[in-house]
Amino acid sequence: MTDVQDIMSSLPDDKIDMIAATSVLQQQAGDIRQTKPNWSSYMQSQMISQEDYACVSSLDKDKKAQAAYLQENAPQCAKTLLNMLSHVSKDQTIQYILVLIDDLLQEDRTRVQIFHDYANKKKESVWAPFLNLLNRQDGFIVNMASRVVGKLACWGQEQMPKSDLHFYLQWLKDQLTVAVSFVAPWCGRSIFTPVWHDLPTTTTTTTTTTTIKHLTNSVRSEVCCSSG
Repeated sequence: MTDVQDIMSSLPDDKIDMIAATSVLQQQAGDIRQTKPNWSSYMQSQMISQEDYACVSSLDKDKKAQAAYLQENAPQCAKTLLNMLSHVSKDQTIQYILVLIDDLLQEDRTRVQIFHDYANKKKESVWAPFLNLLNRQDGFIVNMASRVVGKLACWGQEQMPKSDLHFYLQWLKDQLTVAVSFVAPWCGRSIFTPVWHDLPTTTTTTTTTTTIKHLTNSVRSEVCCSSG
């Protein structure tokens, strides 16, 4: 405990706030992992196809079996998870799917390419299912959708289309504007430069500022071009 306290005391205030709020988000995610949806009932009511049922049930297994299935059925996994985000309306189920996606990406960053490759092959937007969720009322869904978008943007090789990028940056700006009255002008070197340590310790604000920091390096050149 002493070692942890020493480490925490050595961190800047913004880092401590970030750890605290992220811990709240992770605790919520842990609770959601324990409440698996009844996928068979979704299939029986024809809310998901048998193909999607088989896929999501396989992804719901232990990590070793999950990784093996994902490796052999990557396109189907992307298809199923994106389909379900777009067609399932229940908050608890969407929360679970987002946590599942986030876990898959967190375990292996290269998996973001699975989603990009599927979307490119189908000529669909990989961003739309997640960006649409930013308008939901459920705070956890909004946080997790933003978190996944950040990972897809930062860890993948595909740039966000300008229209999606502008929408996402505007949404991030709006979140910061709600949380704090000061939002610094942004330029090519940095998207936003708010006073990080003055931001309140809330899950929404911290997830937003963290996403901005991660997104900055990935889309810096695109922002410069589009803003000019």
